[in-house]
Amino acid sequence: MAYELDRAMVPPIKVFETDVAAVTAGAPGRGGWVSGSPANLAASGSVICVFDLGQDWHQYPNIQVSVSSTAPSSGLSGVQLYGSDNVTLNSARRLKESLVSGFSTIFASLTTANGAQQCFIKPMGRYLHVSLTNADATNAQGATAKVTVAAYPD
Repeated sequence: MAYELDRAMVPPIKVFETDVAAVTAGAPGRGGWVSGSPANLAASGSVICVFDLGQDWHQYPNIQVSVSSTAPSSGLSGVQLYGSDNVTLNSARRLKESLVSGFSTIFASLTTANGAQQCFIKPMGRYLHVSLTNADATNAQGATAKVTVAAYPD
């Protein structure tokens, strides 16, 4: 017996961006960007961007994270990703690129010259934290520096 996939039952792809449509953490519904942004991040400054993957986060096993550093800064360093059950960063849930085997966690340096850089991770809780530091000791990040998260259903 063949079964046909009911498209009405497939969750939608979710896309969240820093500085776009902030949501209240833990609210019912789709989730979204909660707080933190690399836009205009001061020279040598650090920030943690928090995303709420929504109450149905477990239906999204594939998360793509895109980080974009913009001029006048030369780049971002110490880019790390964490999963958590709440808005508090849980350092025990540091994430790795899901397409790479082994025990390596993400600790990236991204230059402005290379544009946006992406990785895929598997979530470890409802909240995704993206921690980053402006690598430039003189210049702030540009106003369009951004972290974008796309969540894909199974």
